[in-house]
Amino acid sequence: MESKERQAEIVAGDIVILPSDEIMEEAILLNRRIGNAAFNLSRVDFFPHITLAMSYMNLQEVFSRVERVVGQLKPFSVVLDVVSYKDMDPAWGGRKYQSSWNVEESGDLLNLHQRLVEDLPHIDFPD
Repeated sequence: MESKERQAEIVAGDIVILPSDEIMEEAILLNRRIGNAAFNLSRVDFFPHITLAMSYMNLQEVFSRVERVVGQLKPFSVVLDVVSYKDMDPAWGGRKYQSSWNVEESGDLLNLHQRLVEDLPHIDFPD
């Protein structure tokens, strides 16, 4: 069981890839064109991104482990293909849409995801 002091260091977070400036701007513009998205992408919050892992985490441990995993890999490209849209859950205010820029399957990207998920510290909380 985690101590209360240790639990205070734990946050919910995502490990993501941020796209190049050019792709980020294009994603923000596409999001604005939707007009009724549940949230607006920007460079301030709601960054366009590719989520690799989501977890409760101790930030100090996660930073060092991500650096180690990424440092062992060679650079690779990520290919984006079609943009897809779907209705958001009504809990987001109803009649809102979610857009996604689909990522082409990639062994390198899947390998990075798997290595991060395997290497990230697992945190168990009492009920």
